[in-house]
Amino acid sequence: MKIFLPFFLILLGGCQFWIAGHSSDKTVVVTGGGTADPLAGTTVFHMEIVGTGISCKGTSWPNRQRRSSQEPEAFTKLTCNDGRTGKGESKMITADTGRSKGTDSCGNTYVFDFSVNKIFIDEKEQEYTELVKRGGSYWNDKCIASTDAPKHTDPLM
Repeated sequence: MKIFLPFFLILLGGCQFWIAGHSSDKTVVVTGGGTADPLAGTTVFHMEIVGTGISCKGTSWPNRQRRSSQEPEAFTKLTCNDGRTGKGESKMITADTGRSKGTDSCGNTYVFDFSVNKIFIDEKEQEYTELVKRGGSYWNDKCIASTDAPKHTDPLM
């Protein structure tokens, strides 16, 4: 019975996982983590867009209507501290690692790796940080970007 106790506690308590990702234009890094509830098939997670002060919380749940390997295994919804919301989908790649893609309410798109293997995610975070540094571009956050011309402050105009 003592042999099954640790496994049972993990099953009840859930599995911790970590997240590393980037915007699809490769200008920002996203990091975070969460807890999976294997009995319910759901997860609760948090993420941060590094260097922006934007943090998000979300949940995901299984795609019970999945019919092919091309369809997502799980759907995700999230809300952020700056008011944006997001949605996405996830697929498991191996038994302990998966891939997600998502879009926020402003049209920014992201890709993420998630895993219970912290070393794998640390390596991905480092890879994505280097990728963003090499790109040298500034994040064009569509939530902040405006199509309106700036107001004129010159009194002669």
